Amino acid sequence: MACLGVMSGAYCQTSAKAEVKRLVETLAESERYDEQKMIRLETLGQQKTDSADAFLFEHYLAVYLEYEKFRADSAFAFSRRMQDVALRLGDPQKVALSKLKSSFVLVSSGKLNQASDSLDLIDAGLLSGIDKADYYALLSRYHYEMVEQTPDKLFRSRTVEKGKAYLDSAIRHYPDTGYQQAYYRGLKVLMDSELDSASVLLHRLLALPNLSKSQVAVTASTLSDIYTRRGQTDEAIRLLVQASIADIESSTKETAATYYLANLLFKEGDLGNSAKLIQKAADDANFYGSFTRKTQLNVLLPLINQERIRAVESEKKKLITYAVLVTMSFLILIGLTYIIFRQIKKMKAQQRVISEKNSALEHLLSEKEWLLKEIHHRVKNNLQTVISLLESQSFYLENDALLAIENSKNRVYAMSLIHQKLYQNNAFGKIDMSVYIPELIQYLKDSFQVKQGIRFHLRVEKILLDISQAIPVGLILNEAVTNSIKYAFGTRKSNEIHVSFSYVSPETTQLLITDNGIGFPVEMQTNKLDSLGLKLMRGLSEDIGGELEMDSVSGTTIKVTFKESILQDEGFVAELKKQ
Repeated sequence: MACLGVMSGAYCQTSAKAEVKRLVETLAESERYDEQKMIRLETLGQQKTDSADAFLFEHYLAVYLEYEKFRADSAFAFSRRMQDVALRLGDPQKVALSKLKSSFVLVSSGKLNQASDSLDLIDAGLLSGIDKADYYALLSRYHYEMVEQTPDKLFRSRTVEKGKAYLDSAIRHYPDTGYQQAYYRGLKVLMDSELDSASVLLHRLLALPNLSKSQVAVTASTLSDIYTRRGQTDEAIRLLVQASIADIESSTKETAATYYLANLLFKEGDLGNSAKLIQKAADDANFYGSFTRKTQLNVLLPLINQERIRAVESEKKKLITYAVLVTMSFLILIGLTYIIFRQIKKMKAQQRVISEKNSALEHLLSEKEWLLKEIHHRVKNNLQTVISLLESQSFYLENDALLAIENSKNRVYAMSLIHQKLYQNNAFGKIDMSVYIPELIQYLKDSFQVKQGIRFHLRVEKILLDISQAIPVGLILNEAVTNSIKYAFGTRKSNEIHVSFSYVSPETTQLLITDNGIGFPVEMQTNKLDSLGLKLMRGLSEDIGGELEMDSVSGTTIKVTFKESILQDEGFVAELKKQ
């Protein structure tokens, strides 16, 4: 489903939004799932612990497994109890298994130095079957975790190779028909950046019946990385939601899915849900005791809070900025008027003494007065344009204030880009449209996150316009391209927008925007909706003395034909100076 919204960077597919909403609702049930976990632990704790050591070892192992991804310190404590019992039994295999469980907790909690020492103490020859495979899988995970802790490229490269080698060993030791071998095969292919093959393997695995909550979470979270790399954010979000819900329902605190999802939503501009999820991730990391996750959260959490504050104050700052600019412009005009008044008064006082220079001074005064009139005229028109836009926007506001603000932002940007070009261009008062139009199109593409779905074709001649025509042309182009991006295509493919700006005669210029979409929306075709965008294009076309033509045959075509401003005619300017 194509995005019809205008919020920059916002994910927009309904299913992705619905999934995030479902996750937020599940968050409210977290305490209930944790209470169920605690009941299971209490039940295990009530079992007799004065039995034979062989039974006691299995009892401690069962308690450890409940704590393994729930609380690191408790899991580690029971792994050490397992080791004590194994030593009393004189069973080297159980000792090795106990050390493996301790090492898992150390790696999961980010204590990599201690984990390294613990892993070195394990005799792999004493492990068998799945335990040996788990050992190699943990070694692989340890090395990949180490890669993230150092900037040394040579060390990172060597460590990655070790991680891959241990992953191969784990795959060889897992049963051919089990979940673990299938998952780690998919992970290995993903590590080799074979995204298509990894996607097939992991999707096939995720579709299997009777997967545990933990297996669903791990598989979905790993799959999401593929879609994140491809830039398919909606699918990545849905998979991370699936993983996060599975983790909540199984009371898994040793997880990264919620953190990754919060990070994605933050980048997509969903600050509210991102903040909720990052808080959940922080609570889980603190509860479990994950040093690595706490470090990551300490970076992201302040950014989210800062961005939320910035978003709330952004519009307020814009209004203050506009007010300051208007005030400064007014003060500058008063200052210029006062300076000129003093110069005139001084000239009159010295007229008898410098009568021989009177003609030159009068000419200079005339030039300054003309410049003042021109500056005043331009400032007045620009301010009137901003005021008209804001008044028109407020008239059309109903419930979607955000949409109005975004539309206004794009329109104001189209004007601000004109002023930027004036400051950068040595040809004062002239805008090179062959530079301006491509930059405006690129801004709109970035604003609406247009990627491969729409192809733009530009044909813009080197035409210089003064500000009185450049601003209306920029605003008309903004409205036309925005409407095409938002409404023209739906879920179509092979979408194209053509923009042409050229001379059709020595004195006449034409702006032409066409797309191969579905044409005008039904509301516009039946005149049930007289939109602000259409009114703006009509009014702006009239402002430059142009003719606006629109049709909806084989897509939408918008054409504005106008003559260059009369103010560019040197004869007219000379005549105006004489008046």
